Amino acid sequence: MKAIVGARGGYGSLKVLPHLELAALEAVPKRLVGFSDLTNLLWHLHHGLGLVTFHGPTVAHLPVLTPAARES
Repeated sequence: MKAIVGARGGYGSLKVLPHLELAALEAVPKRLVGFSDLTNLLWHLHHGLGLVTFHGPTVAHLPVLTPAARES
């Protein structure tokens, strides 16, 4: 598995930040995709570990994307 796509945004991502084991995440890096409150997690992992992160759709939003958004 090379990437993780958030299921949905939500306030819970803020609660996770203090509990992240950065050394473990750095040892097995993944790309992370999401938006909304996942932006905090994207920023933290990108700036803290240099991981590749994408501000993009979550799984919950995939069915409602326009063709153009899906293509990009």
